[in-house]
Amino acid sequence: MNIGALVVTYNPTEKILNGLIGKLKNDCEEIIIIDNNSESKEIIKAISKDVRIKVIFNNENVGLAKAQNQGIEFLKNKPLVKKIIVFDQDSNPDLNMVRNLNNEFEQIKKIDSNIAAVGPRFIDTRSNNYFPFIQYGFFRTNKIFKNKNHKTNHIKVDLLISSGTLLSIESLDKIGLMDESLFIDCIDTEWCMRAIKKGFNLYGVFNAEMFHTIGDNLKTIKIPIIGQKNILIHSPIRKYYMYRNKIHLVKKKHIFFKWKLQSILKIIPSVVTYIVFVVDRKENSKYIFKGLIHGLKGKMHKL
Repeated sequence: MNIGALVVTYNPTEKILNGLIGKLKNDCEEIIIIDNNSESKEIIKAISKDVRIKVIFNNENVGLAKAQNQGIEFLKNKPLVKKIIVFDQDSNPDLNMVRNLNNEFEQIKKIDSNIAAVGPRFIDTRSNNYFPFIQYGFFRTNKIFKNKNHKTNHIKVDLLISSGTLLSIESLDKIGLMDESLFIDCIDTEWCMRAIKKGFNLYGVFNAEMFHTIGDNLKTIKIPIIGQKNILIHSPIRKYYMYRNKIHLVKKKHIFFKWKLQSILKIIPSVVTYIVFVVDRKENSKYIFKGLIHGLKGKMHKL
């Protein structure tokens, strides 16, 4: 199918990574693993004994964006590869996901020559609930689930989560690579909006599905007046990148104004939630405010 698979790893779980690679072998011409200096490299070395799988070991954690760019550059030099599908190490695609994404990409391309990428529906591994596809509004996000009103197997979207996204090399050459200064968070948000601003389109595919875990944990908290609320828990350092990068993107011209408006409106309540109602309040406060300050000052270095 002229597809190259790119998997970025950082301390992966052997069973999950083996399961992912096993599924990719059926549909991908090339598989490249970029390891961001995992503590134990034996899992990846064992997988790399397969001649179809190439591995690049980084001597430090260079960040998700740079690792993705390393893999993209590697696959772009493979003459048989015309599209690239990107994965995190904990992704668990349906057996037919890659094939279904590719088939839908080719169908859409017949009516939309500006298609840049397609992505799957995500299923939360904790709850088995579907995550929606996203279209941004000014004050709220339009969350799209498949229903009887959808006459096609796809829908135009504003955001594709990077893991599971199938991109054409032709569009990558025109849109550009991932923004390495972001390191780990908002990489897909920035790239998707850059693509749309350049006239390209993104599509979610309803019959392509993947199990995925977002966040380190899901916690139900009780907030006065509001009541119970489910929130995703990330490490304090991850929160640093989340808040820094959101502030950084708010200053970028190609980022949608409606995304900027939503992000600004959500910052104060989310900060209050993490530093008042979630454990590790001191660490959360430290890294959140550092991220906000660095975002405002344009300090985009690795922590």
